[in-house]
Amino acid sequence: MIWVPRPKDFPELELPNHGQVAGWFKFEILKVDANGNPIEKSRKIVADWFPNIILNQGLNRLGTNDGNDTACQVGTGTSTPIATQTGLDSFLAGTTLFQSSVASARPTSPFYRARTNVYRFSAGVATGTLSEVGVGWAPTGSALFSRALILTAGGVPTTITVLSDEVLYVNIVTGK
Repeated sequence: MIWVPRPKDFPELELPNHGQVAGWFKFEILKVDANGNPIEKSRKIVADWFPNIILNQGLNRLGTNDGNDTACQVGTGTSTPIATQTGLDSFLAGTTLFQSSVASARPTSPFYRARTNVYRFSAGVATGTLSEVGVGWAPTGSALFSRALILTAGGVPTTITVLSDEVLYVNIVTGK
């Protein structure tokens, strides 16, 4: 089964038309059955839409490279994200497995274009307590376009726990 997010699930992004870039993350987990298949009715949002910071190296790649968002990394670091970072504080797992990728645009004012990617970490891959996330062009190392601490609805840093029998889905909307 392929899961594609419905348009109503996307956050409203208010982006100025003078070249700014923004992104938002959402985390979901699902249990898997004995055969490793996701149990859809177990799906739960463990961190709803929260903002990230686009890193300097991510902005530098915008004009020269496509594929700035081909991988997702999660980790256990807790430092406040700053634009000069290049990787996670404490890497735990990475994936290049896309569950879905949807592009959208608004051709009238206020203009924008956005892409929503859903990355999948198979059961057992991202097991542990997570506190940070990044998207970039490699599943490991200092190759991040953006980074964020996982936040509560109130904007407070938090952690989520992924068990060994759970699949982690990381949704990101990036727009400009």
